[in-house]
Amino acid sequence: MRILLLLCICCMSLVIRAQKSNPVITRYYWFTGTIDKYPVTFHLYRVNNDFTGHYYYNSTEKAISLHGKLDNNRFLKLAHLDDGSKTSEKFEGTFKDSLFSGTWSSNGRMLAFRITEQPDSNGLVLDYIVAEGNKKIQKDLNHRDKLWYDGAAVWPAPQSTHPATTFLKEVIREELGEKNSRDDIGKIMLRQKNEVLNAKANEGMHELYALSNKLQVMYRNPRLLGLQLENYTDQGGAHGLYVVSYTNIDLEQQRKLDIIDVMDTVAASRVLGRLLQNEFRRAYKLKKEEKIDDYLFNDTIPVSNNFLVTGKGITFSYVPYEIGPYVMGNIALFIAFKDIQVYLRPEFRKLVSR
Repeated sequence: MRILLLLCICCMSLVIRAQKSNPVITRYYWFTGTIDKYPVTFHLYRVNNDFTGHYYYNSTEKAISLHGKLDNNRFLKLAHLDDGSKTSEKFEGTFKDSLFSGTWSSNGRMLAFRITEQPDSNGLVLDYIVAEGNKKIQKDLNHRDKLWYDGAAVWPAPQSTHPATTFLKEVIREELGEKNSRDDIGKIMLRQKNEVLNAKANEGMHELYALSNKLQVMYRNPRLLGLQLENYTDQGGAHGLYVVSYTNIDLEQQRKLDIIDVMDTVAASRVLGRLLQNEFRRAYKLKKEEKIDDYLFNDTIPVSNNFLVTGKGITFSYVPYEIGPYVMGNIALFIAFKDIQVYLRPEFRKLVSR
């Protein structure tokens, strides 16, 4: 069993395999730049040569997921998969810690891109901490013979000077189920990993085959920070359960935003219901004659308390089984603020308009 120790060195997070003493490079990158003439923002996460994350066009700020690998010649290939799990976009180019440039391509179209590291907003410097491991267990009926643990989270670096640094640490601890802890993220994640991997069968862990928690930045500007927590558990059966939840932070007031801090949901309920239905039909390519309840449990979509706000809009998120069957996966529906401007709280309008 691999035992991983966590160390922070400036903006570089290192995970050390104790048995082999081989350092593992982990890093959070915040890049901005252009694809051709179009301004874009990237949030990327590195574990060794594996990259995940997303990017968005600054005109819409709708996240587009990415994954890829860096080769030994520092050539990075990133891809976005469409709903059919086919590559629909590719980024290929030379990667350095502060620069990524090359060619974007999609459907036969090619454009040059260049993105560079964004200066940390008002002194908010973030590391990316990773803890992972596995152990052999008794083989189950589906031939699974290992228990896997995979944890990762952003965390304010030692040199972070932003006024909200301490508050952000409290939020991250709470998101990871450690509200009453005062430990740094390395101790928390190492303890959680060991609790999973060292648990005895009579403590219930014999029914757990995989556990993953990843807390990452989805959006940030000098005033707002949006975090996404991805949780995956495999407790046997036909499939595991994948859940996505969001936390939105007002960095100036050092508070978490509830939906009522963003908009008047009562006054906006009818308009939001229509917009959510329209977005679902667009996102899932429903034909004119198809009904929403052919796909979901009902013909209406409620306003979710699980949401992500950016400067341009709000994404309402629904976990599997919440409004639709498991096969639908996590459902995310984006509504542009321009379509609901009149319902936004005055304080929130000020927060996103400056």
